[in-house]
Amino acid sequence: MSELEPTWHRLRKRLRVRWQPSLVGRVMLSIFLAYGLTWLALIGFDFMRRSDTERISEGMQAFMRYESEALDHMPTAAEAYAFTLSLEREFNRSRREFEQPDALMELQDHAGKRVFWMRREALKGELQTVKRWQHQGREYLLFRHDGARWALHLAYPIPLFSDVVREIGGQLNVRLLISLPCLMLPIWLAVSRGLWPLRRLSEQLARRRSNDLSPLHFHAPYLELKPLTAALDRLFEQLTQKQASERGFVRDAAHELRTPLAVIAAHVNVLALAEAPEQRAQAESQVNAAIARAAHLSQQLLDLSRLESLTSLPAEALDLAALVRQVMRQLLPLALSKGQQLELDAPQHLLFEIDRHGMQTVLFNLLDNAIRYCPAGAVIRIALQASHSGSDETLSLRVSDDGPGIPAEEREQVFERFYRGAGQASGGGAGLGLAIVRQAAEHMGGSVELSEGHGGVGCCFTLRCIRPTNAAAKPKPFAAR
Repeated sequence: MSELEPTWHRLRKRLRVRWQPSLVGRVMLSIFLAYGLTWLALIGFDFMRRSDTERISEGMQAFMRYESEALDHMPTAAEAYAFTLSLEREFNRSRREFEQPDALMELQDHAGKRVFWMRREALKGELQTVKRWQHQGREYLLFRHDGARWALHLAYPIPLFSDVVREIGGQLNVRLLISLPCLMLPIWLAVSRGLWPLRRLSEQLARRRSNDLSPLHFHAPYLELKPLTAALDRLFEQLTQKQASERGFVRDAAHELRTPLAVIAAHVNVLALAEAPEQRAQAESQVNAAIARAAHLSQQLLDLSRLESLTSLPAEALDLAALVRQVMRQLLPLALSKGQQLELDAPQHLLFEIDRHGMQTVLFNLLDNAIRYCPAGAVIRIALQASHSGSDETLSLRVSDDGPGIPAEEREQVFERFYRGAGQASGGGAGLGLAIVRQAAEHMGGSVELSEGHGGVGCCFTLRCIRPTNAAAKPKPFAAR
């Protein structure tokens, strides 16, 4: 057996490589299985019908009454014998054609003497009472009817499943085999013809160039194919928009990086040629500012690229109040250098299940954006709270200021990449911070909105995230990163 196993495995591998499932094959196989199940169902139904003892009893008792009335007209034993013999032969003739066991008959007179019998054993049935009798490994139902002159006994064999298969299986097989080609041919033609548009569609897609994202303009002859072609056209349209967006992103990123690089190149030359200390100090300051701007822009580009490559951000239980305080400590020197004030309205601890890096990104960019574009003396407030509604917990983070604000007609555009309004030109940013905020919020399953700040002036950015309540979640202690 061990010598045959490698050959068998090689044969299985070859068959697995060469055989590929197809829709036509599955349909044909389904028809064969349906025929097999139909055959079993019909055989089973007929077996249940034929083995119903109540039904058999009603039929046999009626048969016994009818034949006993006929026997009453037979005055002699010879006539009764001849009649019973003819009755037995006729009754069992059709059964023998299908190899079914004989029904046993016996005729007695009123004295109990047997006039006709088919077996050595006597059939001891009672008047109109059904009894079961075991004989030669088969079970019979016993019937008896006493007429005016004679007592007729009958032992009817209870059908077995094999008896039913022999009786109707052959005829059923012939009918099913005749109908099978008549059924399979139209179905095969219909399925093969129905798959032809898919073949044409696949050939059309294979012929397209890799950069061709134009609509298919494919005429789907069947209703079921129209959603597929419409979905492909929508996909190509989305890819076209995505490609255009990426090209614009690369163009804008190159433009934004070119400015600080040009400043660095210009002031490096000034620094190399400057003789006066004041000129060198001014050139160094300009170079450092350009390097800081280029580094900040590079980090924002990396953050945005990372967020766009993700489908969702992993969540963990965090103390968000501690996370907000840590980000505020990082940006506090920048705010103090501009004479600004940072205020926090949050509980001592607030536990919520959310992505740590995504939340840090949102906090840092919202605070950095407020500090950059608010004038000296501005007050920047951060409010953090969580509320429960049914089985959900809602996190709300608000960063508001009393700065110049953003006009209502620009509040949606500021979330686009590299967009800077008229009032934001002096902030020194590249127009990526709010785009990063929205991208991070969407990946965390939340949303960010822009409205007026406190007192009806300035800006208020509100982040909302909803999470199902999970009592089993264990919060992790906050650690600064």
